[in-house]
Amino acid sequence: FPVGEPLPAATQAALDDSAALVVLCSPDAAGSRYVNDEVRLFREHHPGRRVIPLIVAVMTIPFLLSKMGNGTFGVLTLLWALIGYFGIFDLGIGRALTYEVSRRISHQNPGAAHNVVVVGLALTLGTGLIGAILVYFVVAPNAWDWFKTDAKSAGQVMEAFQWTALAVIPSTITSGIRGALEGFGKFGASNL
Repeated sequence: FPVGEPLPAATQAALDDSAALVVLCSPDAAGSRYVNDEVRLFREHHPGRRVIPLIVAVMTIPFLLSKMGNGTFGVLTLLWALIGYFGIFDLGIGRALTYEVSRRISHQNPGAAHNVVVVGLALTLGTGLIGAILVYFVVAPNAWDWFKTDAKSAGQVMEAFQWTALAVIPSTITSGIRGALEGFGKFGASNL
């Protein structure tokens, strides 16, 4: 791209045709005006579409694998997957919030929408706490045995799962917040 020029029409058309923008991040990309312009333009034109940064996996997995070894890295991979599944503790409350808030807003009853949000977020907090307690007190103490790690790693595996248990709460609350934002029609904010 020529310096100081707008993005080429082909780049703008490709951004408009994309369901999501995947950004392969690197130190150079982070400092690139062109990458930043593409992300900004995509978010401005399509606030409801996702921007997916790929930085951690590309830059750290080979290093982690060489330092941790296959077994410990396998446990880490399972933890990453577990964090991805924490949405189950939402129990559909986020989607219900989207529906109920938008329904109340469409009936010009924003006060009722506010009450729905408060109750919904309290419910997601409650389900998140239950999920965190299950992971912390049931999964963490037994993980080293279930995954057949050696006794020397047992403490590390348990501690890793205990820390992971704490991620259940923000994960479920985030789902509730996203549902509420989408119910209010704030799709751009729900993708931040």
